[in-house]
Amino acid sequence: MKGETFYRALGGEIEFGEAAAAAVVREFGEELGRTVEVRAPLGVVENRFTLRGEPGHEVIFEFLVEFAAGEAPENFEPLTADEGGHPFTARWLPLAEVLAGAWRVYPEGVPERLAGWLNTTFGAP
Repeated sequence: MKGETFYRALGGEIEFGEAAAAAVVREFGEELGRTVEVRAPLGVVENRFTLRGEPGHEVIFEFLVEFAAGEAPENFEPLTADEGGHPFTARWLPLAEVLAGAWRVYPEGVPERLAGWLNTTFGAP
């Protein structure tokens, strides 16, 4: 809508009675046809926005995931994904570039949350 190029993580809605981490695994399976394992929670974000003149409000559970054994793509070329019958291209962004702000990533604050997780897990450089 703004004419900007941006990126967001794969995912989708949590189904009634479903745990957030289980939804991530299910969504990757549906969108990429691959199995992932949840490694760590990254954060919970309350996102308020306007889309096509209408206010929106969502709660986002962010997780760090890893492809299950034998499920990782052979390379980091873009993958064709599917969201409810609507194909789209999933692209991998280099972590260092995301952290440096080279890419517009939604929801707001993703680079900061990733940096915080890295610093907590591996120690500040």
